[in-house]
Amino acid sequence: MKIAYSFLCSILALHGALAVAAEGPALNAGEYKTLIIENVRVYVIQKYTPPFELTRVARAEARYESVEDALASYFSSMQSGDFDWNNETWTAASVALMKARDQQARKTPDDWKREWAAFYPQRRIKLISRVSYDKYVLVEYRTEPVNGSGPATTDTLALVRAGAGWRITQELAEDPILTNWRAGGRVQIMDRPGQGR
Repeated sequence: MKIAYSFLCSILALHGALAVAAEGPALNAGEYKTLIIENVRVYVIQKYTPPFELTRVARAEARYESVEDALASYFSSMQSGDFDWNNETWTAASVALMKARDQQARKTPDDWKREWAAFYPQRRIKLISRVSYDKYVLVEYRTEPVNGSGPATTDTLALVRAGAGWRITQELAEDPILTNWRAGGRVQIMDRPGQGR
């Protein structure tokens, strides 16, 4: 009887030890800290003086030798409702990325054409600023209604040299410079773990 009791006590003690081990070591409440990692981006901003109005071109006349030529082709493709031509104004990698996004969102070329037709034909496109950033050029542009009614819009596109010409790119879509280049100085962006820049 003594042996059985001792054996039972040993099993209970072992079970208790296993239970503690399974719960893991004790931890305190924790201390929150932040780590700021600074990346310095150097770029040059030039203004178009006066703002440079793009001239609409036909697809047969499309050129890509300069940033301004490439943008004239890009906006003309949308004003013409030519989806295939619009793809030609982007880098191949950007087209593949946008195609995947469109498939996920169930957006078709016809959907894009309808959006372009509702917005671009009655708009002037003027280039405002040109930003040189490493191998990229960012261009700030403004769209203005031809008849003077309705709001003007401002946005920025990134271009990169591809082969012998310039193409619009999505390579800077996640780069803070695309949306923060006007600010200069210091910008803090909260990164997610494993997805730091």
